[in-house]
Amino acid sequence: MIIELIEGTYKALYTANPEEAGIQRLREESLALIDRKFSVEQNGKLKELPSDELIEDVVRSLPGDKTSGIDGVTAEVLVAGWSFMKQDCINRIQWNWRPISLLTNTYKIIAKIFAWRLRGMLEDVIDQQQMGFTASRSITENILSLRLAQDWVMETGQDIMFIKLDFQKVYDRVSHEYLWATVTALGVDAENLKRIQDMVKGGTSHVQINGNLSESFMIDRGVRQGCPLASCFSQ
Repeated sequence: MIIELIEGTYKALYTANPEEAGIQRLREESLALIDRKFSVEQNGKLKELPSDELIEDVVRSLPGDKTSGIDGVTAEVLVAGWSFMKQDCINRIQWNWRPISLLTNTYKIIAKIFAWRLRGMLEDVIDQQQMGFTASRSITENILSLRLAQDWVMETGQDIMFIKLDFQKVYDRVSHEYLWATVTALGVDAENLKRIQDMVKGGTSHVQINGNLSESFMIDRGVRQGCPLASCFSQ
């Protein structure tokens, strides 16, 4: 009974309901307002096969003390055994440049290469007020802007309302269809969109309670905690 209740909770969380026509129309109208897009050159950079040197840099940057994926290979194992595992790892990454959706270190390396390349391009397409997860910006700038706005209100005697919105479980509730539409609206071409979809779509999950596994269920919304691309999607 307990595992069934918990399975139902997570299945409801990660399973998206069909969108209403009105929601789809509002989304299309909102995305049509985007006027900054990735260039042809930037799309080409995202597609490039990663070099041996880039793959090694990413491997050595992987955080330690993390659970491995189904292959059982941790970041510590990769780094410690790099002298004899290097070529096998490089071959696997370059061969699977369209990765399967498993959070093994192979997946994380590919996702991190993609994230590193995106890092230098996002400032060209995201609004100046977006501070989170952007290397050259700080969320403290938003706090300063709010304080300055409050000071201006007090000095000018304006009537104004401040609204703080906190999205519940925002990482878990991201609609994949909305994600694809947004990425396309930003000018990411079909080949790069397919690569992103390969890293996000098609996942399944189980709930494990005291060693007992629930039935598997499909994941059709949300982005993965621990995935290097998750913070890019949140922008």
